Amino acid sequence: MKFYSSKKESQAGFTLIELLIVSAIIAMLAAVVLTSLQRARKSARDAAAKGQVSVMRTEAEVEFMANNNSYANVCTNAGIVASKVKLDKDANGASTCTAAAGTYVIYFTLNTDSTKAYCVDNTGYAGERALSGLSTASTACLP
Repeated sequence: MKFYSSKKESQAGFTLIELLIVSAIIAMLAAVVLTSLQRARKSARDAAAKGQVSVMRTEAEVEFMANNNSYANVCTNAGIVASKVKLDKDANGASTCTAAAGTYVIYFTLNTDSTKAYCVDNTGYAGERALSGLSTASTACLP
């Protein structure tokens, strides 16, 4: 003879609260990972842009020698213009090239810090500096 109870037997599985807690934890972890990934992408674009500026710097010196020791045509040189197109892609279109007979300046706004720029010039300077001190009329990276 079997006796039946009014209580249901325990069923295997997760409660709704347990599933919601696990979902919330996964969402928080995903947010942390995506933030880190975005930061890494910006750093990678900055590194690519710095490499492109290094190429442009070499092309500027070649142009200087080919143009009777003048930087006047640096920003219109075909190689540098092509390099600037690549640079603008990495720098989100925020690069500047300024040249005169005795000087040139090439800089772009950093993806990782929009208040700073990476700048190179004919004096041999290459580095980061405040963007506020640069303009299209700049003749050197450092004041």
